[in-house]
Amino acid sequence: MDNSKIVITGATGWLGSELSRILVEDHNLSTRQLHFISSTNKKKRIGKKTFTTITFRDLDNMVDTDNYYDFAFLPRHNIDSIGPKKYREANEKIIMDSVNSINILRPKNVVLASSGAVYKTGKISENSNNSLYSDLKIFQEEKIQEACSKVNSNLITIRIFNLSGNGMPRENTFALSQIIREALSNQKIFIKSNFRVNRSYCDVTQLLKMLISASNSGYNGILDSSGIKIEIRDLAEKVVNELRSLSKIHAPDVISGALPDNYFSESKKYDDLLKEYSGEKTLSIKEQIHKTKNGLNNSN
Repeated sequence: MDNSKIVITGATGWLGSELSRILVEDHNLSTRQLHFISSTNKKKRIGKKTFTTITFRDLDNMVDTDNYYDFAFLPRHNIDSIGPKKYREANEKIIMDSVNSINILRPKNVVLASSGAVYKTGKISENSNNSLYSDLKIFQEEKIQEACSKVNSNLITIRIFNLSGNGMPRENTFALSQIIREALSNQKIFIKSNFRVNRSYCDVTQLLKMLISASNSGYNGILDSSGIKIEIRDLAEKVVNELRSLSKIHAPDVISGALPDNYFSESKKYDDLLKEYSGEKTLSIKEQIHKTKNGLNNSN
């Protein structure tokens, strides 16, 4: 990667920040090689290096891009703060900005962070906000695929389900981080569902390192983040036990015959690619809990 030129959109978000850290600290990429895109120009410090982020408008004169990581997207929880209409408009603009950038840069490889929401599975998909998010992610995949086909770029689309590990946002986006924060403070942990809630988790750093290796090798395809499947009650018990927390778990009994809320992938492609490109296997839930705890503590 000595002569690589890499562009990362959404560089100040969670995924973009963790990817940036990996590229700087593990691969020693320089300010000349890395170009971070965010909504405004700002300073971004990683270790001892200081980068200045650019906007989509600053890309006109850049050429010979090797890898383009498309991580720009307003998170789902923003729907409540800005409203559905503005949320749709903002993300449609972000998507088209990325399409235009791919047309200009003609990168060798594009990595798109999509979502398991495109499958519209589980009770989570029945909420109107989640439906809007799903539709926009489907639209994003279609437009980025068209752009990559036009300029002959390899495209990896990673459909993300649930993640753990370093740098997780403090919003209650993922149940794992919320439960860990509550357990660390010995707070009561409330589970509201009277049906089983099944999710799968994988470590974000492990995922991103695999994507870096796969993109550098010219891999092309769509895959799910997959990971370790666990029910939320079992997850809460595992967190409390692993962290030796005094938290009490309050959950209603599961109604007999109630359909579970399944939001996970049965695909084994992620596990296979992780072994092929990183020589690793998916971290256990125990390992993911402790890595997430350390990441949350470091973000304070």
